[in-house]
Amino acid sequence: MRNYSIITDTCCDIPLELAQELKIIACPMNLAVGDKQYKDWLDKRELSNEEYFRQLRSGIVGTTSAVSIGDIQDAMIQELEKGNDVLYLSFSSGMSTSYQSATIAMNEIAEDYPNNKIVVVDTLCGCVGEAVAVYHACKQRDQGKSLEEVVDYINELKMNIQHVFMLGDLKHIQKTGRISKLTSIVAGILNIRPIMNIDKNGEVMSAGKIRGRKAAIQHLADRAINECTNSDVFFIANVDCSKDAETLKNLVQAKFPNAHIVVGYTGVVMSNNTGPDALAIGFVGQPR
Repeated sequence: MRNYSIITDTCCDIPLELAQELKIIACPMNLAVGDKQYKDWLDKRELSNEEYFRQLRSGIVGTTSAVSIGDIQDAMIQELEKGNDVLYLSFSSGMSTSYQSATIAMNEIAEDYPNNKIVVVDTLCGCVGEAVAVYHACKQRDQGKSLEEVVDYINELKMNIQHVFMLGDLKHIQKTGRISKLTSIVAGILNIRPIMNIDKNGEVMSAGKIRGRKAAIQHLADRAINECTNSDVFFIANVDCSKDAETLKNLVQAKFPNAHIVVGYTGVVMSNNTGPDALAIGFVGQPR
């Protein structure tokens, strides 16, 4: 069996140390703030989460874009030159053009490497859900499964990867044009916390509203506890609300003491779209 490398993008929001442990390569998503352009590397070499969180709280809203075809090709070629095959796990096509970019990148270089396999998989996941998909793919690889076996495994698993997340201050969402100013004001007065899911098409959908942040955190925990079908691993990501993330972790850990619960920050690209105080949990559960 040939060796193969697993490449993804930084919308997986896997903490750097774990990414290094899993031996994954993550191509950067892109963020523009005013006239400044940033690549959202996992090691945050161009813009740290903390710095951008401060900007978000000051009212700044940037614009985001998918991984560039060139960055994907660079990552693929580096591994192909080592003699490895490549499995690319992309951010959901329902939320980004990253899958299309990866497919174009693959097709443009495939003829130059006729003896290597390059496979691109649309995970239909993002953030914590994409992290779940990448994590399980790496574990399958480390168990000796072939590239083809891992592709089949992820294509079957991805419809069972659940994302549950809450939004924080809706003033940010209002600035992006996704909701009206009146809706934002009313939600603030009533202390409403929108709950969101990712549907079977890999698109964001509303999953209800909870009044009060504490109740919303409990709701996320209850969803994970009651709906998971595999309690081995959970991923939690937050936008500048690490104490709430730890609270969520403790609630889930109390039910599943042996679970591996990974807590990290949401990268600057996803943070730009959700705004401060967003909190998410990803796990394997019932079909979407």
